[in-house]
Amino acid sequence: MVLAANGDMVAVALYATLLDDQIAGVIIQNPPVTQNAPSEPDGTDSAIEIIHSLRYTDLPQVAGLLWPKPLVFIGQRPETYRWTEQLYRQMGHPGGIWHVKSLAEWPGLIE
Repeated sequence: MVLAANGDMVAVALYATLLDDQIAGVIIQNPPVTQNAPSEPDGTDSAIEIIHSLRYTDLPQVAGLLWPKPLVFIGQRPETYRWTEQLYRQMGHPGGIWHVKSLAEWPGLIE
């Protein structure tokens, strides 16, 4: 099973993939730059804050901890995920990281 998520749900998908060995990889689109993005005072907008998580890690580091699981970015990735990309490249095979314009371009897609 591979999880796919867009926007704020990327945080949920990254943590779920990190914590569940049954999840083989993750496909993300429009990931949040950071978890340090408070919601509006009236409670609307993003609410991806996880209590005390920033003491230890942020979303780009959680994504890096997924190595060697496949990590696929659809579209542009925020600059904060450059660290993730460098880690995947340093660790090398069998991990893989892809940047694709659409999911159909991912070589791991089973047709």
